[in-house]
Amino acid sequence: MEVRRFTRVEELADAVVTELEAVVTRNPMAVIGWPSGRTTVPVLRALARQEPRFSLAGSTVAMMDDYALPTANGFCNADPDSHFSCRHWVDAELVPALSRWGAPAVLIPDAADPASYETTLDSLGGVDLFLVGVGSSDAHIAFNPPGTASDSRTRVIKLAETTRRDNLSTFPDFRSLTEVPTHGVTVGLATITGARKVLGITHGPGKALITRAVIDAGGFTTSLPATAFYLNPATEFL
Repeated sequence: MEVRRFTRVEELADAVVTELEAVVTRNPMAVIGWPSGRTTVPVLRALARQEPRFSLAGSTVAMMDDYALPTANGFCNADPDSHFSCRHWVDAELVPALSRWGAPAVLIPDAADPASYETTLDSLGGVDLFLVGVGSSDAHIAFNPPGTASDSRTRVIKLAETTRRDNLSTFPDFRSLTEVPTHGVTVGLATITGARKVLGITHGPGKALITRAVIDAGGFTTSLPATAFYLNPATEFL
């Protein structure tokens, strides 16, 4: 795993945009894994302020997770109009920022049929680049909590309390922990590390300690899910 350090978050964001350019230049039909929430907001801002120099129109953005709500027969995704839903984030944050760069297709894991996400990725030729944020309290990636196996795939899981607490900051319209759903549909660690390239992204003082812990681990440990980055030699940690 290569570690790259930047003095300003804008520099990190510009580096990610450069990676996106390289990926879609090689493959205009590229599949790009993308997290919702705070991690890629600087990247979206960079895309919004820069003049388009490549097109995402033929690509697919594969979102990593969504809250899962119980139904009589299992689970369903959060209502698209809910402030915490993946679809709401896509429509409010991702689509406006990418509008001048072409409109990629968007794939969101389905809580009612998680395996269909993996099937769709396979049919598209796999993930070319996965952008991955790291949870500040427990190093979760997507919704994968400590203890997650390295061979895990897309599924519905019960969310760790540490993850739910982190998401009070990610979705500030939550008034208390009791409003945060208890389950989510998430890609697995093997889904992420199976990408042709992984970019682990952290920034801000709130991520400093957990970033150091992941780097110092030196290899994969189930206690720190983000150390799955070590399982893919083509991983860069920014």
